[in-house]
Amino acid sequence: MLKKNKEAKSIVESTQALIEETDKEFQSYDEHACENISKYAQLRQNILNGSVKEFEENYNAISNYDYIYKGVRFSDEELEDVRENFYEKAPTIEPIEVPRISTGGFSSIIIGLIWGVISIAAFIGAGIFMTKTKIDPNALPKTLDDALNVLNPIFVHFGNIVVPNNGTALHGMLLIGGVSVVVALLFGLSRYHARSTKNLHVSQEALKKAEEQKELKKEQQKKIMSLCKYTQSVDETLYTLDLYLKEYNAVIKRILHTEGDNFEEFMDISKQKVQTAAILDRELLRLINTEIVTQNGELNPLNRYSLSMAQKRLEEIKNAELEVREDDDYVEEEYAHIEEETEELLTLENNSETEETTEVEEVAEAEETTETEKTSEETQEQEEVKKEA
Repeated sequence: MLKKNKEAKSIVESTQALIEETDKEFQSYDEHACENISKYAQLRQNILNGSVKEFEENYNAISNYDYIYKGVRFSDEELEDVRENFYEKAPTIEPIEVPRISTGGFSSIIIGLIWGVISIAAFIGAGIFMTKTKIDPNALPKTLDDALNVLNPIFVHFGNIVVPNNGTALHGMLLIGGVSVVVALLFGLSRYHARSTKNLHVSQEALKKAEEQKELKKEQQKKIMSLCKYTQSVDETLYTLDLYLKEYNAVIKRILHTEGDNFEEFMDISKQKVQTAAILDRELLRLINTEIVTQNGELNPLNRYSLSMAQKRLEEIKNAELEVREDDDYVEEEYAHIEEETEELLTLENNSETEETTEVEEVAEAEETTETEKTSEETQEQEEVKKEA
């Protein structure tokens, strides 16, 4: 019995430690999930108030262009509260009440004493009946000696059972006392044994429930981790879509500034930019508006589809840009064109320098000729003067 109580206390301690460990681990997962969900909600709101709103303003400034998602916007009340939906639909895990182990020693002693007194009273009642002792209710004994004198014939009667035909009151008292002690021990120990068995059973049940709760919380933790990983993937895709849409918003503003607001008069590449921005806006709105969690608390396959389509559109946009940037023929033609222009510029510069040199030489020759002619004229004039003289 002592061993059972000791084992029950040990099991209760193990149960308490298991519950605390499970709760601590689950709380860390829960906090991580709350942080991820909060980041998702904040990013979603920033996108709606940022690039999506800016695209709507740009689109409204463009005429002759129809967009299927025109005017489709969402308020905070219309958007999904991922945390609330997930935890509302998650299975309820009831807390476990750890039992308090009490050996029941004190109550066992009390019960043993009660049954001992009852056995003594039973002996006295039986003795009164057997000895036909008459007790006057109006003249009850007031002292212990008076009581012993009244009960003496009863004790002698039971003493004769111990020592036939030669029993005394002492023998009877020993018999009654001994039987009463045995009865008290039997009932007291029975109570203690029952309490010990119950303690062991209750502690084992509590440990079993704690282990079941741990398994349930493990399943819940797996769902939480799946939700966290998925929201991170959604966050990354939303962030990338947002960056692209911001870039295209800037391009559309430049188009509106340089080409006007009539979509039909835009250059083909400008029309393509506007349509690509519309695709980005559509994928953002669709991904944001599709619930992540289903009514059963599972990840929504429709949101998975929206995420997959958004990622596919991003790859298409990236590949389209790379085709323009990495087209070898295009690059070679551009470089050849640049080289031709460079050669033409060099030729023009060389021709210009040659023409300038020729002009300088001609001017110098002309100046020399003029000076020579002037010198010859002056010489002739001097000779004529001398002849006349």
